[in-house]
Formats: sequence, C-alpha cells, structure tokens
Amino acid sequence: MTITLTPELEEAIAEQARQKGMLPENFALDGLRNLFVPTKPTPDEIIGLAAQVYAGLSEEEIRDVEGIMLGRSHFAGPRQPFEERNR
Repeated sequence: MTITLTPELEEAIAEQARQKGMLPENFALDGLRNLFVPTKPTPDEIIGLAAQVYAGLSEEEIRDVEGIMLGRSHFAGPRQPFEERNR
C-alpha cells in the first residue's frame, strides 16, 4: 500500500518525528500501528499511567479525588476484601 500525504501532513509528521528523534517513516508507522492494531498495555505502562494520576494536582485536589474514590459505593457497591469476593 502506498499513501500519498498532503504537504501539511508530511510537515507535521516530520516535525513530530524530529522532536522524538525518529525517522518520519517510523513515526508515521508507529502512529498507524497504535491506531489500528492496539496492543494490551504492559505492566510497566500501566504503572506509568497510574503514577500520573496525581500529576499537577494540589494537596486539596488530591484529597478531593481520593474522597470520590473512597465514596464510590453508590455505583460499585461496598468494597469487600479480595478473599471474600472470591469464595
């Protein structure tokens, strides 16, 4: 398959690739692969995303988020210890 890019798209891909230190062709292929052939995230990727949950939040905002998470029984039901759920 051959894809003809518009000059604007080619320029955008080249710029993004340059910023990432990649060849434009590899950058474009990675983007297409991520879009059309999704993969299951690795444990390291999941941990990396989890580590970003509080990025940029103030202490007050973190308390608000944690309060929401702890008060989620209204839609998920009360939490039970793992052992009790899997008997």
